[in-house]
Amino acid sequence: MVPGRPTARRGARSRALITGLGLALASSLAIAPSVSAASPVNIWVAKIGSGTATVQVLATGTGSLLLKLTGLKASTSYAVALHAGSCATIGARVGLLAAQTTTSGGAITKTVTMTAGQVSAIRTALNGGGAAMRVGSGAFTKCGTFTSQPVVITTVAVGHWAQSIATDGSTGVWVVSFTGNAVSRIDPATNAVSATVTVGKLPVGVAVGLGAVWVTNSLDDTLSRIDPTTNTVTATITVGSDPEAVTTGSGSIWVTNVLGNSVSRIDPATNAVVATITVGTFPVDVSVGEGGVWVANGGDGSVSRIDPATNAVVATIVTGTAEAVEAGGGSVWVASPNLVNESTGQVTRLNPATNTVAGQTLVGYHPIGLVVSGGSVYVALSGDPVVAQLSTTTGALTAKIPVGLKSVDVAVGNGSLWVSHAFGSSVAQSNLFAGAVTRVNL
Repeated sequence: MVPGRPTARRGARSRALITGLGLALASSLAIAPSVSAASPVNIWVAKIGSGTATVQVLATGTGSLLLKLTGLKASTSYAVALHAGSCATIGARVGLLAAQTTTSGGAITKTVTMTAGQVSAIRTALNGGGAAMRVGSGAFTKCGTFTSQPVVITTVAVGHWAQSIATDGSTGVWVVSFTGNAVSRIDPATNAVSATVTVGKLPVGVAVGLGAVWVTNSLDDTLSRIDPTTNTVTATITVGSDPEAVTTGSGSIWVTNVLGNSVSRIDPATNAVVATITVGTFPVDVSVGEGGVWVANGGDGSVSRIDPATNAVVATIVTGTAEAVEAGGGSVWVASPNLVNESTGQVTRLNPATNTVAGQTLVGYHPIGLVVSGGSVYVALSGDPVVAQLSTTTGALTAKIPVGLKSVDVAVGNGSLWVSHAFGSSVAQSNLFAGAVTRVNL
């Protein structure tokens, strides 16, 4: 998936009944991050020699540039220019800042106010393939390519016991309220809940695609279809026993039935189940991509691969544990918690060409949700107030993004990472079990 594209699915996991009140209290003790009007909404960093150039962008569109440079010629004036492209392939100049003079030690430490036009020029260059900063000229030029740094910009209160989350990449971010029997819709333009839609009993999973929003109702054994233009339920479809995860792909809706050990395939044109496919024990998540439909079986620690052309299971891959699955970036990624030592949870990488395990990466306390976007895998951790970030190229852990609260699920849309938290209120608040969603600009 690429930045800004909607999350095709978010498989859900009804951990509320498993984790119980203990996790509720532990999570609610952590107060959601507060974001002031002066807080940055974007941060871009370029490494220039042994120093850095950091651009912080405010909601007003203006910003500041912090230069911390060393190893330059002493007491010398250096030109500072912004270019499209990268240091390897310098493009057109998109901005020229005032020249800066080094100290007697050959350093520059300076904060420069940036206009909205200068900020916009960098943003346009980044969106068009990259932006770089050059300091100096000729043989004395140093250069650094800007990269975006994740920034928490807001935390939104949603319904009780928040679970799965999905985006359409445009006008809606949808998050399930497990005990509220509802779905909250967040408007990414305002970062506020714009609608609350009542669905079935104990909803768990949500997906956006094929013209609708789809929600599994675990106690009803049903799937709700929501029209996003009216925020109303237009169909209720009976599926298997204890439906949990849902996704869209290959022209169909796919639902895991935990107690039925099966996957239901639904035709969105008729709202009818057209196939029921037996998989492993307790299937808890499903993803479509990389040539197949992939099912995480939580009961036997395996992943089933379904051929959407035949509705047959063509491979079963043992991963040890399997709590979530996401196909993308040339691989299939599986959340593999360590049920003995939960702080050492891993993400297992599968090779879809061979249906084998290609590697594992330690990520932290109980990985529970996954999304692939823009060369990264983002991993929700139910025991750590961070989201782990992996490279889709190497599978290596590249960052841990603080989000303030323990997480249930992750989605990407509108240039942001959206993280759901089962319990987002503080103990001082009256609504102890209110969920939350944190928005992180990427």
